[in-house]
Amino acid sequence: MDFFLGNVLSINEEIDTLVSPNDLINTSLKHKQYLVYYLYRIVCRYSNIIKKIVSLDMINTIYYTLDIPVTEGCYAMANRMPNNIERLDLALLNIVELMSTYNKRKDSLTPDVIEPLETFLKEKNNVSIIRDDIINLSRLIPNLSKPEIQ
Repeated sequence: MDFFLGNVLSINEEIDTLVSPNDLINTSLKHKQYLVYYLYRIVCRYSNIIKKIVSLDMINTIYYTLDIPVTEGCYAMANRMPNNIERLDLALLNIVELMSTYNKRKDSLTPDVIEPLETFLKEKNNVSIIRDDIINLSRLIPNLSKPEIQ
């Protein structure tokens, strides 16, 4: 888990260096939206495991940060992802904190319970694998941003 989170934070640092005031399109915002969405989908996919040892408040904080109604839980984020970089940074930090908490407490569960998530994380042991996953997400969901109403 620590290696996976290190890779995610490394990608986030790369994204933060993309900021340029002369860009017509804020590519750093788009990249960060896909990174946060990638992590959000992991939390959703393995929520049944994560909820056993992480407080529901931590998960609800992520939903709140991403403007997801708490009663809805996980759902598709096409045309719903926030356009505010600070909010995305907060969501990213909340998800990293949630995963770190899971990692610290996972020994309280039996190995067969955590095995699906642990197997997934072991498969994502390289930055290039995570980056490829995010690129594939961007192909599958081209319009992740919430439309801004002027």
